[in-house]
Amino acid sequence: MYKVRGFRLTLLAGAVLCATMAVTLDLGAVQPLLWITALWLLATAALLQHRLYWPARMPWQLVPSLLLASLLTLDPDSFGVWMWAFAILMMLPQPRWMMALNVTLAAFAWWQVAATLPRAEANISGAALALLMLAGAAHAVQLRPLWQRVSQRQRLIPGLRLWSAQRLEESLARERTRSERDPLHGELLLVRSAGYRCWRLAQRLAEASHSFEHCYRLDRRTLAITLVGRDPAAVRQRCQALLSMLPQRDLRARTLPLSDSERLEEAREALAEQKAPLVHDEACP
Repeated sequence: MYKVRGFRLTLLAGAVLCATMAVTLDLGAVQPLLWITALWLLATAALLQHRLYWPARMPWQLVPSLLLASLLTLDPDSFGVWMWAFAILMMLPQPRWMMALNVTLAAFAWWQVAATLPRAEANISGAALALLMLAGAAHAVQLRPLWQRVSQRQRLIPGLRLWSAQRLEESLARERTRSERDPLHGELLLVRSAGYRCWRLAQRLAEASHSFEHCYRLDRRTLAITLVGRDPAAVRQRCQALLSMLPQRDLRARTLPLSDSERLEEAREALAEQKAPLVHDEACP
């Protein structure tokens, strides 16, 4: 989280710089792009706390790369020095196609700037940019294994009882053993929603859970939480109480007895096709 705060301050500083340039400098057609860049940096800084994991599937670097290339194309004289920012963008974890796009955009930007420089300086700047981008790409490749495992972490959000699907497999075995040993009734509540709302629902579900309840993110649309109690009716009431705390739009839920959790994949498939808001699966005889 300390890195997130520092990153947010950097984004805010960039937004202030772009807004100041848009106000104080007469840059013509470039001025709207500076305002767009400032607003994007500001929005990213504001939403960073809630979107820590979005780069895993939608690389946010795509926007600054396109904005940077546009600025250099429209006014290479004023923004030529910004060309070096492509090397910084290459350092961040990103898909291979994004790295290829950054290389293409950087080459195009250098070609625009080189036209304003003497030939020797243009060649030196091109070689320096290529070396810096190569170093940035090497750094990104080193981070790729960690980035690719981002969805497999045990705790998905610091400070919240929100766990990965891999952790659920371990928890189910433990809960089955405890249910067999103690006179307890346990159920797994599965919740499915639209993909763009899943993270927000996951946080709300985790915040509403008790200390002995744990939430899991099974995929980009499916969440789960373990509900355990001595009375089956009380467990069902707890299920209804949790669902009432969540927005009902596009929400589907299904319960599965922990004693029958081997049918989890079957229950997930049924939930994907389910039309009713809530369905209670009964244990197999």
